Amino acid sequence: MARRTGWVARTLAAVREDVWVRRCQRLLDAYAAEPSWEEGHRLLVRRPALLEERADVVIGELVAAAERVGLSEVAERYAYYRGILGRYREVGPERALRELTSDEDDAVIDLAEQATAAYERYHEGCGPDTLDTAVRGNEEVLARAVAVPTRVAALTNLGLMLLDRAERDGSAEDTERGLALLEDAVVRTPPGSAERKDCTVNLAGGLLQRHRVDGDTGALDRALVLLEPLAGAPAPAAAATDDPGAVVLWLNLGSVHYARYTRFGDQAELDAAIGCYRRAVAAVAGAQPWTSGRLLGNIATALSERYQRTGNQDDLDGALECIERTIGVTSEGSPERPARLALHAILLLERHDARGSLSDLDLAVEKFAAALRETPENSPERPLREGEFGTVLLARYQRTGELADLDESVAVLQRAVRGRGYEAEDEAVLWGQFGTSLRVRARRRHDRYDAGQAVAALRRAVTLATGTPSRAIDLNNLGGALRLQAELLGTRDPLTEAITAYRDALDHLPPGSPRHTAALGNLGTALLARAETARDKAELDEAVSALTAAVAGTDERAPDLAGRWCNLGHGLCVRHQRTGQARDAEAATAAYRGSCSRARLAGPEAGLLAGRAWGLWAHSRGAHAEASEAFGHASEAAERLMRTQSGREAVEVWLAEFLEVPAHAAYAQAATGDARAAAVQLERGRARSLSRALERGRAQLGLLAAVRPDLVERYRHATTRVTVLETAELAGVRPAATRAAES
Repeated sequence: MARRTGWVARTLAAVREDVWVRRCQRLLDAYAAEPSWEEGHRLLVRRPALLEERADVVIGELVAAAERVGLSEVAERYAYYRGILGRYREVGPERALRELTSDEDDAVIDLAEQATAAYERYHEGCGPDTLDTAVRGNEEVLARAVAVPTRVAALTNLGLMLLDRAERDGSAEDTERGLALLEDAVVRTPPGSAERKDCTVNLAGGLLQRHRVDGDTGALDRALVLLEPLAGAPAPAAAATDDPGAVVLWLNLGSVHYARYTRFGDQAELDAAIGCYRRAVAAVAGAQPWTSGRLLGNIATALSERYQRTGNQDDLDGALECIERTIGVTSEGSPERPARLALHAILLLERHDARGSLSDLDLAVEKFAAALRETPENSPERPLREGEFGTVLLARYQRTGELADLDESVAVLQRAVRGRGYEAEDEAVLWGQFGTSLRVRARRRHDRYDAGQAVAALRRAVTLATGTPSRAIDLNNLGGALRLQAELLGTRDPLTEAITAYRDALDHLPPGSPRHTAALGNLGTALLARAETARDKAELDEAVSALTAAVAGTDERAPDLAGRWCNLGHGLCVRHQRTGQARDAEAATAAYRGSCSRARLAGPEAGLLAGRAWGLWAHSRGAHAEASEAFGHASEAAERLMRTQSGREAVEVWLAEFLEVPAHAAYAQAATGDARAAAVQLERGRARSLSRALERGRAQLGLLAAVRPDLVERYRHATTRVTVLETAELAGVRPAATRAAES
């Protein structure tokens, strides 16, 4: 009997609960159908059941049920009235009705306008304090506002201000509170209204901000769900509407797609982002598109990324046009200006890599230096910006051979990686940049320690970049460090690991992109190094094929083409030595000649290395005229390198590379019967070495003059004589004083 009584009690409770749910739903529908807020208020006074806590639970379940079956409009309507009823419970019926029906007090409106003006000044570059002033002002507006429109505006403005402050300071607390305020603003606006659309767009922007702070992909998914229905069917691109709401909608939707691209690496997301950004531009009438700095900065970033994937020069040109216009409309002191200067520098560096203009490289260094000057020391962006500056210094070293740039690059990046609190992806970028600079310095100085440190740094970058598109780039760079380590240590294992890293990188880089071409060339070089020791014919053929494809995939204007021609020449040379095929010898000569002819575009180091490699190979074959031509290129490049060095140590490093060149060049010229030219080459090399040796002590002449002025005079006389010798040799004559002394 007791068991049956319990069953009956549970059944009756379920029936009553079902009745209660239906009653709440009927009351809610009746309240929503009232023609005015006053009539709805009278209904609640007569039937207060809707103001009970359990009614709020039921309405929440109705919202969830409508969402589950795809009735989004019903869910929005129930959620809207749930918020109003919640306000009734929170502040009381009379205050809630007054909020719905009253006009706002003029003093509150004035305060809101002052807060908005401060917010606008912040975006015009008036400093971080103006943002804090705006936040405090809006906090007061929210506390004093009565009318719903004023409260919704205050919720929205304060939410956006807190998100901006979170972006400035990296505050997760500001992000979460800003997001909650934007959620509240959405709920308090009528479904289907223009205000609801604007608030929803702002909420999606807040979700995007949370993703940037903590990497929450769920926030990205929800932002996409909120924005896609609002975007609707595509409109004609030419239909400029001058609609600020549409601009923000497409800007936020594009940013969501771009964030999804950076998270998942799907180019369809990148293409969608660019399409949305362009729709945002089309939503602003007349000349106004170019006044939206943030929009154009985003387009520039996305186009730059797509250029890296596809190598499409139009994307690179479009990115540069956008960022130049962006900087033109960005006021001095704007918090966004340093990031835009840095992006401009990155794009200039990419154009230099594609087309070889040294002016682009120098301007990139200038822009990065300006970006660093304008970035506060305590800014979370500063370490990343220093990392980018280190990369552009490395690029300039690779073009000019100036070792001071290389050392500064390593020092800047070392400071950057010592920072704390990075997101994993940002930290991966910094370690990748640091490892690459160390690898380049290790190769130039033949330094095993730097090579080992480079491998360690790049291993860390690969680990941190797991699951991101940048991992393939780090794998390619790790392969380079391992290949160098194998060369310096004389061991095979790092080389095998390098080949594995290159193959892994190629599997994840878009074919035809500049990065894919670079990795393909690197794989060919590594396979060639292993084939040279293992005498593996199949691997040697694969190496030559990869090196050939890398040359074919490189733009004629790209500085990297000189190095790739040189690597191909070496591969063909090795294969000729193995097989004796004449066509490989002819192709190797053509490849080396192609490398030397492009050395001015690539930089003097490329000319020195290519000319020397070609000359030694020609010498080994007894092709003396060819060797003379090759060593001529090497000598010219060495002279250019020496003239650009700013320090004694840098000069000595390059002298070590240069010393053998004049002797080889002289031998080749003598073998062709040009004894006079051979003598000039030998004298030039000797004079260059002596001249640089004499420069070592010049910094101490002031101290020496106080003790032994006679030695200072003798030193100056010797250096003057060397200068005369060098000048005469470059002119093709020998001074009379020298001839008399020798006779």
